[in-house]
Amino acid sequence: MSERSSDKVRELRARLDGLTIRDAARLGRSLKNLRHPTPDAVQKLAEQFTAAEALVATRTAALPVIARMRRGICSLQPEGLSGRLRRTAHGRSWPATDWL
Repeated sequence: MSERSSDKVRELRARLDGLTIRDAARLGRSLKNLRHPTPDAVQKLAEQFTAAEALVATRTAALPVIARMRRGICSLQPEGLSGRLRRTAHGRSWPATDWL
């Protein structure tokens, strides 16, 4: 195994963590079974790694963006749920404290 090929194999092994579980297992087996890597074999594996990383990037880009509500109903800020429940259409606070 040439020095350059072994460095490339190490680099590919480090990139396994960023792949899907299925691709990481498949490409990890391919790396493990690569006894005497030739530059062509390493290049083919590198192309497969690039395709697998593109799949992860595509799936990540398709995730919806969830924005946190700043002063939403579920907020724990002073103007959150408790503040909204106390206000009524007549300007009185609920529960009314005059009957307690």
